[in-house]
Amino acid sequence: MTALNGASLEMVNHGIITGALFFLVGVIYDRTHTRSLKDFGGLLAVMPVYGYFLIVAMLASLGLPVWPGSGASSSSSLARTRWRPSSP
Repeated sequence: MTALNGASLEMVNHGIITGALFFLVGVIYDRTHTRSLKDFGGLLAVMPVYGYFLIVAMLASLGLPVWPGSGASSSSSLARTRWRPSSP
């Protein structure tokens, strides 16, 4: 049951984090009307709160420990190591 819970939580986390990342990128594009990465230098100095939200969303997407994306990955990995095939 741990694997099913982990997979379900992973799907919910992925939907929220991916939605947040697309929203944040859409805000940047709406304000600048450009897709050139060299025009985005110093974004944290211009929009500090927005920049911190973007950093949190990116780290959560990586699944690093302490961020929201790590709990589901840990749960799924734990279930995978506990699984033992039944002997005939």
